[in-house]
Order: sequence, then structure tokens, then C-alpha cells
Amino acid sequence: MLAYGVDADTINKAFLKVVAVPGKSVMPVESWAYNEDVTKYNFDKEKAVALLKEAGWVDEGGDGGHNSPQCFLLAVITTL
Repeated sequence: MLAYGVDADTINKAFLKVVAVPGKSVMPVESWAYNEDVTKYNFDKEKAVALLKEAGWVDEGGDGGHNSPQCFLLAVITTL
């Protein structure tokens, strides 16, 4: 689960100046489509790395970047 690798609190403090309201999904908490019952995954770097390794993504260079023949894209969407 990629959500374990997202440190939402640090992103909120560093980039959004603590004005964003952290949610549990890609839907903003203000949206009619937001679902409070969705499972929230807290940041857990070790678990995220273990899951990436299990999926075949490896840190070939030892720099924390995980490489795979598969393509991966992460987008941060905000209304700010």
C-alpha cells in the first residue's frame, strides 16, 4: 500500500503551511464524495519499503530510490 510511504503531516507543514485538512483518501474532506469510513494508513517508512521490495521494487543504488521495470507516477492534487 503506497499510502504508508506518504508523510501527509510533513507535506502539510512544509508545503501547505498547515492550512490543509488531512483526509483519508484522494477526495477532499469538504467534498460530498468524501467517505469518513475509508481506512487511514499512517506514515510508516519501514513498512512502505518492505512492501515495495515485496512487489519487486529494489533500491539498486542505495540512495533510497526504488527501481523497477514498471512505470510509477505519484501526483499531489491540491486546490491551494
